[in-house]
Amino acid sequence: SAMSAAWFAQLLLTLGVAGGLFVNTDYSGMGGPEMALEAIITTLVHQFALVRKVVYYRASDILPCARRVLKTSHTRADGHVSGPQHVFGDLMGRVPPPLRDKLRRLHSRADIAFRNALEDGEAAMVAAKRIGQEMMVRVCHLLEQHVFDINARGWCYKCKKFCPLNQPPSFDESWTKAAIGGSTCTSWSAMGSKKGWAASSAIAFAVWAYHVLPWLPCFIVHECTPTFPVEMLHRIFGKVYFITSLVFSPKDLGVPISRPMHTHTHMDAHTHVHKEHSIAQHNTAQTHTHTCMHACMRACMHTYITYIRTWIA
Repeated sequence: SAMSAAWFAQLLLTLGVAGGLFVNTDYSGMGGPEMALEAIITTLVHQFALVRKVVYYRASDILPCARRVLKTSHTRADGHVSGPQHVFGDLMGRVPPPLRDKLRRLHSRADIAFRNALEDGEAAMVAAKRIGQEMMVRVCHLLEQHVFDINARGWCYKCKKFCPLNQPPSFDESWTKAAIGGSTCTSWSAMGSKKGWAASSAIAFAVWAYHVLPWLPCFIVHECTPTFPVEMLHRIFGKVYFITSLVFSPKDLGVPISRPMHTHTHMDAHTHVHKEHSIAQHNTAQTHTHTCMHACMRACMHTYITYIRTWIA
């Protein structure tokens, strides 16, 4: 609706997006987060005459074929450059080798325990939940003790050199920082392994979360399947962020595709929302966030449909 879109535009202005939106994505695939955000912002620029000022700084993916796509970019007529400035690889490269080895040993032990539990006749999902939760407690403990340097560098496949992972040295703190990531879904999806936190991808997710946290983006968007346990997000981010969740599917827009997604939005509590707000106020904020997310998806879908119609014509 027009009111939802207007509310979302006002939210963007309130967050300072009109002054600049600085975006880092992980689990970037072939640039899906960047494309979706571009569609939303393009729609809002046209509808509300907002000034486009967006920097896609970082994207990352473990797959070389995805990185080849991420490295491509072009400059629009208005001077806006699409695509990320830097492209990084494996999330595990963001922790030093000794810590990386400890984390992998934890998973190896968990994997052996999982196989033994199956051998003893324990149900796979029961064993995965029990063993995975035990492993994640230890993983989180190790990562909480590690100090992540927000000025750390990593190998950039686009620049062919070591570049700052989070932001340039001369970063303007007046920009609104955003982190977006859709973590590996195969261990949670109905058609996947159902190993949950016992899967090796759980380690990479924990590294991603604890690496993003000290950078303190204004908001974080995480997406996975509906069965993803939001409790882990509350454990890692809950002291700093308000977290709201929404299960959404293309069917909600009338598109006959059954692919429900569980989207979690983290809003910086210290900057934009006071922790002492009442439950009623927090519920109101959740309702507004859900409205915002629906407006985002509608705007995105509208832009794609318009593009397809133009292309067909």
